[in-house]
Amino acid sequence: MGPGLSVTEARRSTLSEPLLVRGNLIVVDGVARLCEALLESHPPQCGGASLVVRGLDLTTIQPQSTANGVTWSNAEVKLLGKVANDVLTVDRASAAGAR
Repeated sequence: MGPGLSVTEARRSTLSEPLLVRGNLIVVDGVARLCEALLESHPPQCGGASLVVRGLDLTTIQPQSTANGVTWSNAEVKLLGKVANDVLTVDRASAAGAR
């Protein structure tokens, strides 16, 4: 698996096939987002560009932390899926290998 695209690169892409996108995952109010960076608040917030993530089994993302109703990945993750309209729809077959 290569380095993947940044969230900004994925948002700009015009490709219709699945893309490998890297970033930090954060879940607020049940909405998962892949963020270019995490701000150093507690709990952290999305920093920079982001994509809404759909179709991801959050239990595949380890390790993760939770505080005040916000869950986030403790390390950068790579997700494979199709990007359209600022939404990354994860390929279910690849979601189990998310890291």
